[in-house]
Amino acid sequence: MTTYVRLAASQLEMAAEWLANINSQTTSHSGYCGTSKEEILESLHEDFVEGELTSLVAELEGETIVGLIGFDYEEDFAEVWGPFILSSNPKETLALWNFATNEFPQLQTFSFFIHKDNRTQQEFMDTLQATLRGKHLYYRLHQLTKTASHKLTFEIYSNQDVQEFVELHDTEFPDTYYDAKTILERSLQQGHTLYFAYFEKSFVGYSYFEEGTDSIHLEYFALNSGYRGQGLGEELLRVTLDQVTSAGKLASVTLTVDLLNNAANPLYEKVGFQVENELWHYRL
Repeated sequence: MTTYVRLAASQLEMAAEWLANINSQTTSHSGYCGTSKEEILESLHEDFVEGELTSLVAELEGETIVGLIGFDYEEDFAEVWGPFILSSNPKETLALWNFATNEFPQLQTFSFFIHKDNRTQQEFMDTLQATLRGKHLYYRLHQLTKTASHKLTFEIYSNQDVQEFVELHDTEFPDTYYDAKTILERSLQQGHTLYFAYFEKSFVGYSYFEEGTDSIHLEYFALNSGYRGQGLGEELLRVTLDQVTSAGKLASVTLTVDLLNNAANPLYEKVGFQVENELWHYRL
């Protein structure tokens, strides 16, 4: 018998194991969700628990998960995990989606990152009439060489130069999943680090990282346009990467960037990142 339920917090380990298995396959891969059970479980505890319930909705056959959607949301905007479903029947995916969205009627905008090989979810995006907003590369850092020059100084954000940061972030990322206010709030949480970069005491750029169980994700990185072409962007990236990995406890650093970002992508590859996946971004 098929049922649709909002999962309880006590069911997260079961959900994490199921997600790790299905997300390890490129044909069912969703970009927000990891492939390690431990990493997924930590993310679920951090971003999906609401008291005794979660923001995960599952399709069950008996007590076995056969489909799942997760909403990592703030106010009316959600980053979507999935929809993951074992069936290839689009009507079943739509039924799961409708049940999930009815459970969270306040959500109005949804963001999806779907692997280029995941035809099932791409076809479902067409069913929902979601808009393809861009194609992105998912990079993983394999080797980092420290920079020899030190033209910049760095500080962890602590309430200084906020307006300069807001202006730079809003200019470089005008339509993104975290606005400047959200980054400032999240950077105060453990495992979230926002670095400000200075050239001759002037704020010139920043990088923002979020830490998982065995990896760190570079969420944003930007340098003021007036300071480009001097090697400062490379120094900003290398130094802050060295800072966040200096404890030696993390297996890797990852990032997601526009496939056609011809300015940033060569820099990421120069400092040691390699392409792992191609993800397509949809917005509904």
